[in-house]
Amino acid sequence: MTRAQRIDRRSRRRQGGFSAVETLVVAGLAGIVAMMGMPRIPRMVAEYDVANTASQIALDLRLARERALTTNARARLNIGSTAYTPQREIPSGSGTYVSDGGVQNLANGITVTTDPSTPIFDSRGLTAQAYTVTVTNAYGDAKTITVTTIGRINVS
Repeated sequence: MTRAQRIDRRSRRRQGGFSAVETLVVAGLAGIVAMMGMPRIPRMVAEYDVANTASQIALDLRLARERALTTNARARLNIGSTAYTPQREIPSGSGTYVSDGGVQNLANGITVTTDPSTPIFDSRGLTAQAYTVTVTNAYGDAKTITVTTIGRINVS
């Protein structure tokens, strides 16, 4: 066997890949790093739930305002602590509200409070007073939706 053939045989042996021990060490380190981040995941999910719920309620409030304008009658979101329902007044001026969509259930651990009461939009898209809707999770994270008397809706 020539010297070049011996060198070629040794270099082929070194290119064999990772050993089982090396692979197990890397997998063990990756597992340790993943376990360190696990306690934070439920809190992150709860924060995203608050943000998503606040955005959805704000969109549904905007839709209720648009419905009030297009139907020339009052519209509202009937907001409970764990669910809400879009409603509109039929017939106009009667004070009788009917469902204008399905019940929207909130994610587990999310609560919604309104101050002073449920926002109602008149036929011009205005409200009688300013409203505040607060979305909170079990960790105390909160988003606030404000509805002004001119019908502007903001999330903060």
